[in-house]
Amino acid sequence: MKQLKMLWRSRETPFPENPWKGFDYRPSTGSAEDIRSWVEICKHGLLPPEAGEDSYRDLLVNWKDYRTSDTWFVEREGTPVATVTAIVHPETRRGSVHMVAAFPECRGQGVGGLMNRIACAVFWEAGCEAADLTTDDFRIPAIRSYLSAGFLPVDWDEDMTGRWEAILRELGRSRVEMVDEDGRPVRLLLP
Repeated sequence: MKQLKMLWRSRETPFPENPWKGFDYRPSTGSAEDIRSWVEICKHGLLPPEAGEDSYRDLLVNWKDYRTSDTWFVEREGTPVATVTAIVHPETRRGSVHMVAAFPECRGQGVGGLMNRIACAVFWEAGCEAADLTTDDFRIPAIRSYLSAGFLPVDWDEDMTGRWEAILRELGRSRVEMVDEDGRPVRLLLP
C-alpha cells in the first residue's frame, strides 16, 4: 500500500521560546554521539533493531539538500529522546519532514507537537511556501499531531479519499480540507 502524503502551507511559525513540559531541543552537530542517538531513537518504529550508522548516511546524508543542522533532537535533561529532520529545498521553496521518531516513554507527552513546531519553524524561517511528509495509515498518533500542526491530507492516488476518511473517523475529526500536491483545495473530507 502506498504511503499517505500530507502538505503544510506556509504560515508564521516561530520556534518555541521555552522548554516544552521539561523537554528542550537543539539541532544536530553531526557528531558520532548524535549519529548514534539518532539511530537508537529511530530503532523505535523506523529502523530495524540491527540498524547501524550506515542508516544515517543512507536515509539522511544522501538526501538532496540535506545539511546536518536539518536534524533536530528533543532532549530531556540533556539526553536525546526524539528526532525530526526538516530539509529545506531552496530551489523549490519547499520543505520535507523526514524520519520522525521518539522513544516510547516520551510518547503522549506533547513531543510530537514540539517536533512538528520545530520543523514548521525551520520551513517558515527559510521562506518555504509549503512542506510535505509521508506517513502510514496506522500511525494514528502521528497523523493527529500532523493535522494539529496544520498539515493537510494530499489527494495523490485513487484510494486516498477513502483511506483518509477512515482515519479521520478514527480520530473523531470532520471537515478536513484535502489538497493536491501543489496545495490547491480538492475537496472537504466529511467522514
